[in-house]
Amino acid sequence: MAPRFAALVACAIGLLPPAPAVAIDLEVRSIAYVEIKGVIRDGRTNAPLEDARVYATWTAVSYGGYGRGTSVCLRFAAGKSDSQGRFSIVTPEWAVFRPGLAQQFVDIRIHKAGWQEMPEGDSEDGRAMKLEEEKVASAAALSHGGILAKRRIGVDARLFPAREDANDRLRRLRSMTMREPKCENRGEDRPIQEYFDAIASEAQALAKTKYEKALADLLASRASRALAKDHVDEEGEDWFRKVTAYLDPEDLESRSSQGDATALMGWAGAGNAAEVKRLLGLGANPNRTRGRGDSDSALTTVMKQYGWANVNRPPDGAKYLAVIQALLADPRTNPDLRGAAFDYTPLMRALEYGQDDVVELLLKAGANPNLTAYNRQFSALSIASKRAATGKNGAGMPMPGAARQFDLLLASPQLDRDMVSTYDGNTPLTGAISGAYVEVARKLLEAGADPNAPNHGKAPPLIVATEHAILNESYRRKEYVDTVRLLAAWPGVRKDVVVRGKTALQMARDARRQDLIEILQAESR
Repeated sequence: MAPRFAALVACAIGLLPPAPAVAIDLEVRSIAYVEIKGVIRDGRTNAPLEDARVYATWTAVSYGGYGRGTSVCLRFAAGKSDSQGRFSIVTPEWAVFRPGLAQQFVDIRIHKAGWQEMPEGDSEDGRAMKLEEEKVASAAALSHGGILAKRRIGVDARLFPAREDANDRLRRLRSMTMREPKCENRGEDRPIQEYFDAIASEAQALAKTKYEKALADLLASRASRALAKDHVDEEGEDWFRKVTAYLDPEDLESRSSQGDATALMGWAGAGNAAEVKRLLGLGANPNRTRGRGDSDSALTTVMKQYGWANVNRPPDGAKYLAVIQALLADPRTNPDLRGAAFDYTPLMRALEYGQDDVVELLLKAGANPNLTAYNRQFSALSIASKRAATGKNGAGMPMPGAARQFDLLLASPQLDRDMVSTYDGNTPLTGAISGAYVEVARKLLEAGADPNAPNHGKAPPLIVATEHAILNESYRRKEYVDTVRLLAAWPGVRKDVVVRGKTALQMARDARRQDLIEILQAESR
């Protein structure tokens, strides 16, 4: 399901000119509107996609005392893309903005049969959303809860062919039909009904097993009541009680009674390698994820259990490792599968868990070490570098296998050793230098990291090392000086690069750091 995007901007109190309240109020009410518009494209070819259904739900939060708030569903509406991929959903301002409601949100879902908003597994492409604000300098905006009187929200959505199996696709469709049961008002009936009918039609075409047909029938029931007040009446345990009656022991992909784990996930989590191998041999899909909550797959489920066993019951670790080996030995297993496109890959998780043996298995199985998480904030190398530098995990606990993990990753021929992180703007090398982790920096250089690759601020490693050595004149002085010595002597390092008007040597002279001056003046080996 698509994430929620906040759609609020408050007018600055005191910046608006005084004016007669009644006259301005009439003016704003006559012209104020909210429009969601945009283009839906094929994410591979950039070609426009026609007949994609767009569904929008506006909600708001009213805050009470002690920071507590109440969520209010204000409106739901729908539209569809034309032959150019364009769509527009317009609603009057009074229907979605209300005095006294502190935050406004719009939740947008896009459906096209056989398509999804994120490519499977690893890409961070997908929906882009921007707020285009058109301010009206009127005190009446403040009387409408501090919300701007005019608003356009632009959506640039890219869809990709869905590669989910029928069972997972049906569960995704189910999430796309969920909405608040008591919205205060709605848009035009026809596009809303068409949105739900399109989902129900795809569900019926997909369903083959008894369980899948039960899911499709429930989606059809929802579509028939799309505009009814009691639209949502079978959530949570009630929903799963209905579909559990259709569970088929011969259907390898049906879920547990709680609706999350398949049989393969269950046996993987229990550490039963024999059952895992049997189910894989029968054709069970190893690339399923849980339908709710953490979105774990069989692989990441057993990796969690392996981590727990290593800490609490080391003798149990062998059985969980055997399951991981069985899953990765199956050629169908996607070693990069993650529950959400921005989330950690299994390789990143193994690095965080300190599972150097799993890191080795994943790399041998073809895991891509260059995938990133959370909009390029983290990569496998950025995680491994940090762990190797400190010898600890994110919780500050010792990680004995951190050095081996780092070495395994550096040995990967696919590895991009110079990727800039959006988290701190560093390459792995400039990140290690910033922390004065000399041995990590040395290993990166020995593994082929570019000694002149700049960080986000366009500063090469030698400049970064010199600046940090100057700034840390008393704190860890030796380590910071050693980073300068390492880089100044490394073959191919350019000493003539100018950043903010100075070379590294000029910076050292200005700071009167004779120790750095002597290092930087020495010839490179």
